[in-house]
Amino acid sequence: MKQWSYPFSRDLSPAQKKLIVRAKHDLVPALEATIQPQPAGVLTEGLGANLPRIDQPGQNEAYPHDEAEWQKLERHLDWLGISWLRYWLFGEEVIPRPGEFHADHDHLQRLIRLHQWAARRDARLILDFGVTPTWLRFQTDNARSYRLSAPADLDRYIEDYALPLVRHVKRDLKLAQVRYLSVFNEPFCPDHQGFSFFVPKGVDVFAHYVELFARLRQRLDAEGFTSDELGLIGPNSHDLYLQPLAEMHKRGLDLLPHLAAVDEHAYRARLDYLPPVAHIPTLTIRDTIATYLRPAARAAAARGKPYFLTEYGAFYYGGITGDPRGPARHESVLTEAEFVIRSLAAGANGVMKWSFINSGASDGLWQYIETADRSYAPVPTVYYAHAVLTRFSPRGSEVHPIGLTGQRPGHVHGVCLRRGDDATVLLVNDHPAQQVRVQFRREEWPSKPLHARTTDAMQKFAVCPVDDTGAILLNPMSLTAITSFALTDKETGIL
Repeated sequence: MKQWSYPFSRDLSPAQKKLIVRAKHDLVPALEATIQPQPAGVLTEGLGANLPRIDQPGQNEAYPHDEAEWQKLERHLDWLGISWLRYWLFGEEVIPRPGEFHADHDHLQRLIRLHQWAARRDARLILDFGVTPTWLRFQTDNARSYRLSAPADLDRYIEDYALPLVRHVKRDLKLAQVRYLSVFNEPFCPDHQGFSFFVPKGVDVFAHYVELFARLRQRLDAEGFTSDELGLIGPNSHDLYLQPLAEMHKRGLDLLPHLAAVDEHAYRARLDYLPPVAHIPTLTIRDTIATYLRPAARAAAARGKPYFLTEYGAFYYGGITGDPRGPARHESVLTEAEFVIRSLAAGANGVMKWSFINSGASDGLWQYIETADRSYAPVPTVYYAHAVLTRFSPRGSEVHPIGLTGQRPGHVHGVCLRRGDDATVLLVNDHPAQQVRVQFRREEWPSKPLHARTTDAMQKFAVCPVDDTGAILLNPMSLTAITSFALTDKETGIL
């Protein structure tokens, strides 16, 4: 048996010596951060969320049942600082047939109650019609295509359905915070055994879609509803890789003159260092942004249109396929947050998570709070990560990318949001084990005290030390906000 001499390390092999931790080594990688002076864009509508589809199992039960529950919901929205919501109005139950209008329907009463909150907070609402009513669809023997049919007669759809709903919402009820209208959720979706927004053979689906928007925008203008008062958004793609605007362009079609904003959905991104999974096709966040999102945001900006992600999530960890509880895992929520941060830096002007409330029974455990059981308790992983993301991120901020240099910067991503004399930096460290120290230039910050909050696998919305020089230590798999906004935990989020 070999006898070790003192110090024993003299007898270790070169390979063994590489594994010794020496005090002279820098045990925590250090990065230098620079806030870029040129903004990538403006946070036009801020950070928001979706309310659930009413046509899915159990989702009606996810909505508040009485005034006490509405007030609980509002307190969560206020504290989180959510600045806009998307509400699904499945109008067939309001207008079940031409000329019949149920103004007292629950779907409209919910919208009225939601608008009371939005008006008080100056939050914005998207109204989404979801699908085409049965009495306006193309006829087909395929049940899935029939449910996801485009309107067969565009003028009838507009005059007998869309305009009566808009008139009631905007003119009769005076719901001024409803600023955007989405007429059909996720058209051109190949996941549905053929495109959703079904049209029969001989009808070009893209031309039919553009014509619907052209006629509807014309009629809204004629009725006195300007685009600033109620803007149409589209193409509402179910994911970024579809690129329906490119397909329209190939046909000589142009949707953008009829839009107030371009909107798409995004669910297929994964952290850059992770492998693919079997249950859903995905791309790395790097490839998703470089290939699809950044070019789309730039193209929208070139036409003077904001670019919104009106749904985002991370199917990588499950949901509709895979583990239905996967969306509530810390890793999943961190992936969403990193995707949001990098999307804002690439030019996105507003984002909305799927979904603020949800039964969890039909498409996965996405919700911030548990409402189906009527507890209104936070889902900690989802709720507190998004608290870091949204509480200090005001609508109207200039969005400044952050440059990072130093030892292994690839796991840290950040963006700076500036409004007036205040600023918030959002940082994510997606390394599974390594802490990272990030040093900012203090002169790039407002001359106010800085505060920081962080969420990681072990702690939720915890106070995080940030020193006077602008240095901060990021834990593994953490999301952190550094801000000049001085908010107590009892105050509502910045809007």
